[in-house]
Amino acid sequence: MVIKISKKSFSINGYSLHNQSKTRLNIPFLFSQIFLDSLLKLKSNENDQNNLIHYLQHEYENNPNELNNIQQFKENYLSNKVLWWYKKKDFFFSSTLNAVLKTENLSMMFLFRSFLFDIKEQLRKYQSKQRLKVYRSQIMSIGDYYYYINNAISYLSINSFLSTTKSYSTACSLFDQLDIGSESMKVIFEINADPNVVTSKPFGDISELSNHSEILFMPGSIFRVEKCVYELNGPNIIQMTLCNENDLNLNEQIDNDMANPRLIGKILSKMGKNDLAEKYFQRLIEQLSSNDSLLADLYEDLSQVLSQLGNDQMSKTWYEKSIVFKQQYQLMGKSIGIVVAGGLDALIKTDYAEGLFVNHLGEIFVADNRERKITCWSPKSKNVGVIVGGNGKGYQPNKLNWPKGIAFDRQNNLYVTDSFNSRVQRFDINNS
Repeated sequence: MVIKISKKSFSINGYSLHNQSKTRLNIPFLFSQIFLDSLLKLKSNENDQNNLIHYLQHEYENNPNELNNIQQFKENYLSNKVLWWYKKKDFFFSSTLNAVLKTENLSMMFLFRSFLFDIKEQLRKYQSKQRLKVYRSQIMSIGDYYYYINNAISYLSINSFLSTTKSYSTACSLFDQLDIGSESMKVIFEINADPNVVTSKPFGDISELSNHSEILFMPGSIFRVEKCVYELNGPNIIQMTLCNENDLNLNEQIDNDMANPRLIGKILSKMGKNDLAEKYFQRLIEQLSSNDSLLADLYEDLSQVLSQLGNDQMSKTWYEKSIVFKQQYQLMGKSIGIVVAGGLDALIKTDYAEGLFVNHLGEIFVADNRERKITCWSPKSKNVGVIVGGNGKGYQPNKLNWPKGIAFDRQNNLYVTDSFNSRVQRFDINNS
């Protein structure tokens, strides 16, 4: 399906300090920041651009003009000229890229990530050396405008590139080119930008590439809302200041799990985008050093994703790599554990043990993800047997699909988090 160019100039995520950090209002803001940062940290290679070109050629196969543009781009693109391509008139690059960002098309964002990185690096070279006041004309629905005001939005983040001008009159003149409906209103973003606060998302003066003064901000740039000014005979003004993550203690709002680089892959998998999760984990594995302790978890993550994709052979290969890595890591000086359940010589093996519970009798209950079963091991014998599951994956009451957590209540009922079935099951093992 060809990417459709949205009529909206950009999409906005709002963050309110008056709400708790994990409210529905703030979660899109946090996820957008995490996802963009993760993409920009992934190293690119020569295949990245080729993959995007091939995709675009397929999507525009019935559009000779765009195919010609894509061929030009393929043959002549240089990373240090990326902003020239971005500003090229009547060219697919900027409109397609911003459409991908505005709609948060995660698959396409992944393909575009090397170009996002190139733009970020070139904007650093165009970075202004002094404070600037810039303006952006915007048509907003009346509902959106008052939604942000009523929710006391403290910060805004723009999902796409934000083009601004140093001239207030130029910004106002652009309203003549915009379609203003009866349920919309004119708004001017007035932004104070200090280059000294920029960390990961630069802004640059690219006026030499435009026919007017233009300051371009990276996607995900964060602006603190200072004041909303109502103008009777002109556009309303939202006064903002560019800031960085530290200004709103973003790191404190993102707990350790959310800051983990594995998070994006796990979120993608939960969203059903396992093909994209596979690419993400593969790329993350490629750029880590060969003895990074995170690899063991990433191998297991990749194994799990491949299992979801139905590639059981490769899933098993990556799981075995995880086991080998852990063994080698232990031999490098870490303590080596004693096998108390499972093992290669066990009559009843556990293929992908994750959940664990030990009761007062010393019995060990293990959740086996891949075999979809819960196994009990006694302290006297390595093998007791399967007490729950083991009937293949499925949604029926006697089946599990990637069980993980296990717990017992005082009546000795067993509770299992059945991950891929999105449920928790209770079993009466006393009568089983």
